[in-house]
Amino acid sequence: TTADATTAVVAPSGEAVPTSPALTAASVDADRLSAVFLSAFTSDECEHILRWARELAERNASATSYDARYAGGEGEPWVSRSYVRAALPAWALQRVQDYVAAADGALWRLISPADYVEEPIVSSYARVGERPADRFDWHVDWSVEQAMADATGRHLAVSVQLSAPSTYCGGTLTVGPRDIPRDQGALCVFPA
Repeated sequence: TTADATTAVVAPSGEAVPTSPALTAASVDADRLSAVFLSAFTSDECEHILRWARELAERNASATSYDARYAGGEGEPWVSRSYVRAALPAWALQRVQDYVAAADGALWRLISPADYVEEPIVSSYARVGERPADRFDWHVDWSVEQAMADATGRHLAVSVQLSAPSTYCGGTLTVGPRDIPRDQGALCVFPA
């Protein structure tokens, strides 16, 4: 669900969701491959989203999935994770959409406001028993060949650092040559 211009969207803190996030030169990498907003969400808002995802998973087992994919069908998976797929609270979804629109409008112009927004995924990566630690290896969400064959596919991807960096090891997102800051609440937008 998205809010229209006449709907007030309020975060758990009681503050209105910003309608025009600032895109500064510091937000954009030199190759214009990504835009990073370091304080898109407060730590309290991140904790609220994480609690929401955990509670959703506890209430609705069908919302939770485990994903493991193997290159060539054997060896260590290139992706393994647990995740919850469901619509975010309206205030959080609106915040993400506002940052995506700001980055896209300033850098790429790949989407229009009417474009489809996929249901967000809140992923968690862990080491469980003898299983190798969860991971998400190098990949491309939407290749040039896929985009040319189907213009309706994924154009932009968004990653939000919901956990404090002190609570996990690894997990660095790299877009092109740039490691994205792991600050809690940082939001990164990049072409998929």
